[in-house]
Amino acid sequence: MRFMTSGGALCAVAIAACSGEHPPSSVPTGSPPVQLMASEEAALKDDGQLHVYRNYFALEHVGPEAHHFTAWWVDVEPRHCEVTVQGSDVSFDGCGAGGMSIAPRNSAAIPSSVSAEAKLVEAAVHAKTPNASIRLAYHGVYRELVLSEMFLVTNARMMGKPVGWHARIRLRADHSLTRIEGVGAGTSGSRYGMIDTPADAARVDFVLPPSEDGQRLATSTLFASASGGDVSPMDRTLVDRVLAVARDIASGKRGSTIGALYASPFDGSVPATYEQRLALGIRIYARHQNFAEQKYAGLVLTLHPRRAALEGKTVATSDVEIDGIHVKASATMFRFAPSTLPIPSRLELEGRDMETTISLHVEDDRGNVFTRVYTARGRVVGEGPALATPAGLQLPGGSSASKEHDALLWTWQGNGQASSFDFSLSPDLVAEPVR
Repeated sequence: MRFMTSGGALCAVAIAACSGEHPPSSVPTGSPPVQLMASEEAALKDDGQLHVYRNYFALEHVGPEAHHFTAWWVDVEPRHCEVTVQGSDVSFDGCGAGGMSIAPRNSAAIPSSVSAEAKLVEAAVHAKTPNASIRLAYHGVYRELVLSEMFLVTNARMMGKPVGWHARIRLRADHSLTRIEGVGAGTSGSRYGMIDTPADAARVDFVLPPSEDGQRLATSTLFASASGGDVSPMDRTLVDRVLAVARDIASGKRGSTIGALYASPFDGSVPATYEQRLALGIRIYARHQNFAEQKYAGLVLTLHPRRAALEGKTVATSDVEIDGIHVKASATMFRFAPSTLPIPSRLELEGRDMETTISLHVEDDRGNVFTRVYTARGRVVGEGPALATPAGLQLPGGSSASKEHDALLWTWQGNGQASSFDFSLSPDLVAEPVR
């Protein structure tokens, strides 16, 4: 089974998100279990609105019973397509090029019983690229279902569509659409990618339990193994819902679409079941004359905007050892106030332009000290205990060389091992949910 990212990398794992960054896969260690009141349970039910940290599902396609192949060939660069053969009709779908389209070194021989269909595939590829050397894999006869999943990480839109993690997975169903017999290829987008599920895809009425909603892509663990197998009761419920929607589509019935959800009101507040955090990162580089001896370390200072709103400030500390020195850092973030400057963004963010002061203190065990006060800006939704910054915050100086950019950098003298220690403060405070 393959699981490929839209960025082009191929991951030889059983359905697992594998883009440049990963969505949270579990509750962070040390987090106490959340005891939900009945009102909070009710708030997690599907109410027809768009919510951050909420999983949504849609069925894009219900295919006919047909032969399924994957074809690989080279046309300047490696290419591949998922190919369906029904009678004499050949159709291509799920095509790609580049690194994710390199053919596997070994693949099972094509059964002689489908040699005629294989020749149709080869002829269709040669019509695209004459004289191409073709590698085929045969997957069987089944009805293909294309299932999309998304969960939003910010109250933003891009070109009218929401922004967040999204995935697409190909399921292999039997003729009567009563059973999933296997899983095909899947793709996963980036954290702040535009959701590209077609607007006419049929909604699948399924809500993850509170402990998992908005924490993971459910499609990434839908099956226990690459060839199918036992699934959890929750995943079985999702499978049953998908098959029910597939049978409705096959019989000509159409329910609500994901497009209707795109046009729905957007509730950008972070659910009460989450305590949002902002991660402020510091990168440390121990420079050596011999490049092979260079060392790197990082510090993450975790700030809680909701706590700043309620208590007036939030404080984070962290420390690390690097190349013979001990570095300690602390950051204090204070209450938000209306921003004095506009906040540029490529995203269509909802909320209020706000800013806050962050006081940073860094020291080592040799007496070096760095202190500086920064202004962080971003879009804020909610008030008091409901306050959140779904798209995170930004420090000035992140986009170009400037005195603001220089303020994110500093250097300390070496210690006999390293010739110097160079520090850089990340301009982006990344927002993550924590239960």
